[in-house]
Amino acid sequence: MAPNGMKYFHILLRKCSTEAHREKQSFLLKTSFLAKMNAHMAESLTGNPEAGNIFAELNRKNYFTNSYSSREQSFQYHPLFQEFLRNKAETVLSSSQLRDIKIKTAKVLEENGYDEDVVYLLCEAGKWTEAIRIILAHAPKMVSRGRWQTLWNWMHALPEAERKNNAWFVFWTGVCLIHSTPKESKKNFRRAIEMFGKTDDAIGSFFSLTGLMETLVYNFDTFIEYDELIRLMNELLEKHPRYPSPEIEVRVTAAMFPAHFLRQPHSPTLKYWETRARKLIKKTSNPNAAGPLLCSLLNYYTICGETAKSKPDFDSLEKVVDPDQAPPIFVQMYRTLQAYYYWTTANFEKNQAAVRDGLARAETDGCPFLRPIPFGAWRSRCVECG
Repeated sequence: MAPNGMKYFHILLRKCSTEAHREKQSFLLKTSFLAKMNAHMAESLTGNPEAGNIFAELNRKNYFTNSYSSREQSFQYHPLFQEFLRNKAETVLSSSQLRDIKIKTAKVLEENGYDEDVVYLLCEAGKWTEAIRIILAHAPKMVSRGRWQTLWNWMHALPEAERKNNAWFVFWTGVCLIHSTPKESKKNFRRAIEMFGKTDDAIGSFFSLTGLMETLVYNFDTFIEYDELIRLMNELLEKHPRYPSPEIEVRVTAAMFPAHFLRQPHSPTLKYWETRARKLIKKTSNPNAAGPLLCSLLNYYTICGETAKSKPDFDSLEKVVDPDQAPPIFVQMYRTLQAYYYWTTANFEKNQAAVRDGLARAETDGCPFLRPIPFGAWRSRCVECG
């Protein structure tokens, strides 16, 4: 921090150090743990009914406090001022006072929908159980939005022992790694399957096994392992013949259908999974659920050379996929299928557009490991055209 900035911060805090302004200094130190706040949040945290007036004064005098107008006026300290206040709080407050403030701040943030900083505050306060509850509650939504790096950071704010002894944490670790390091992801899914198996947790077992099957698609290696995984899934379905939820039914179908046509194309059960995929697509209105099933059908028909049969599915996929909203890995698969589809139908202009967009997104989405997918489609087209 620049020396001049430090000087101004000290001057401001000194102004609040007199007996008449001691409450204001306490207010500043306590609210420094709120990244963004409104008067109601600050009052809940500090118990000071003058919160709104204090913020208005700080903002009016340009005391490193910004005001934002939305549905309810909110305030935010300048990042350097906030850092200064937090450091000051660490020196003037006792460890128990700090812990209480962080716990109370986390509660206020969660109640007002500001979940981003809650986990870190709870971890700093040593409230592992509460942090785990929030992480697991938000994990599905985080992943669906492509925010697995944030989820990874949340989980790693916890001690290693807390992460390794929680089967769902092991599962979500596998999910976070599936796009960047599928081999490491595979290890976590196998461990999660073992942990869920010991407690006979059907939901956890289905999620972990479908996750493990998914890693083979991104590993760009061999599909031999599908033989073992198909057997394990059949055993799990025998043990739990009723799907615990519609989401799990979709996940199992989205995993078993490609597993069969990529590894066991002559299996008599392939037709069953193809029909199942079609039925589920008609039943669901959720693009995140329909998308992977449509991708599997398109991939299957492309491999079989049945391009005409895939056109209705391709048209359906274009309607449900928003490339700017869907997870990066799914968009890449979608662009690759587009590229192959346009290649097989001799629409080379659209083929190149899909490949270019796929390669660009591989970089901008932070997924350079996905470049081989659209690049393979482009290379095939080059070979075809000489």
